[in-house]
Amino acid sequence: MKKRWILALGLCLVMALFAFGCGAGDHAADPKEEVLQQDPAADQESEPPAVPETPVDQPEAQIPSSYTEKVILYYANDEYIETGRSDLPRLLPFETEIEYTSEEGPLMAMLEALKEVPAGAEGLSTVISKDITFLDARMGWENDEIVYTENGEPDGSQMVVFVDVAAEGLGGGSLTEELFIDQIVETIFAEQGNNGGFIAGQYGTPYGVQFLVNGEKVESLMGHFGAMEPFESTLN
Repeated sequence: MKKRWILALGLCLVMALFAFGCGAGDHAADPKEEVLQQDPAADQESEPPAVPETPVDQPEAQIPSSYTEKVILYYANDEYIETGRSDLPRLLPFETEIEYTSEEGPLMAMLEALKEVPAGAEGLSTVISKDITFLDARMGWENDEIVYTENGEPDGSQMVVFVDVAAEGLGGGSLTEELFIDQIVETIFAEQGNNGGFIAGQYGTPYGVQFLVNGEKVESLMGHFGAMEPFESTLN
């Protein structure tokens, strides 16, 4: 009887141990199973962002289509034209702004501006009518031959401004001829002086202005406003 009780007790103990082992096995974490059960989204968050196959388009640089410059333009003095008094200046300066493009250039823009008297410029007029056509305006050397200094460098002091005018639209008396020349010459030389140095800063300092008609040099402006020797400023 005693042996049966001991056997029964032993059997209960074995069953209890077996049950405890099974319960612990049910709750034990398998490392492999944990790896398999990880959230795949967590791995994606740690990965670096994908590089686009094509580069992102950069905005193009904005190039201005036109430029504005403050200049001095010379116009005929109405009082001088009406009275002919020699003690009066034939021309008077007027400060304004011109707008030009890289294709047109500032020289041509200034010549075109002389065709119209700006608003607010009282007592001034222009003999350069809208019928005048300027074909070209450029800096260069006479006879289109570069003049060099003793050091072999191009001599900028020997450059002139070439102003090419179409023959159509030209005409008038001697006073019109003189004022036509003076308005252009003094306007070009005004910016070469202490009025901003615009032309000098862009092209160098010219020593004169050479007029042409339809691309050809002529000896006199009378008759069709041809060209003569290079003109220098007479206002200084």
